[in-house]
Amino acid sequence: MAKAEYTVDYAAIGAIAARFGAVPREVENIINSYMHGYAPEKIGAATMPFVPKSNRNKKHARDYQAFGRQENFNLGVRVITSKEFNYLVFPDRALGTSVLNEPQDFTGRGLESVRGDMIAEMNQYIANLLDW
Repeated sequence: MAKAEYTVDYAAIGAIAARFGAVPREVENIINSYMHGYAPEKIGAATMPFVPKSNRNKKHARDYQAFGRQENFNLGVRVITSKEFNYLVFPDRALGTSVLNEPQDFTGRGLESVRGDMIAEMNQYIANLLDW
């Protein structure tokens, strides 16, 4: 199965860290609330344009919600392909029949494309929660 995993990079979110200083006991719950509730959809949507599409006449992951599952963990979330699209791991990591190809790393590129937006959105999410 192809997976896209995102965790908070504290070095890149100085503005958020300042807000967290005002509510230190709530920080973990606030991050988890955003990561588990809002981040999976953003990550999946950002990754889909990078998913390869063959010329074969078949159902293609790019045309569907291929990243339909998520695993929540503390301060992060893992977005995972739906079972019917688990084959995406092969081109993503260059495994199996794709072993002679370069890894396409579409999950990594999708995450990178949305990272800045997610940090800005998390900052706004925190501000709205705390009425700032």
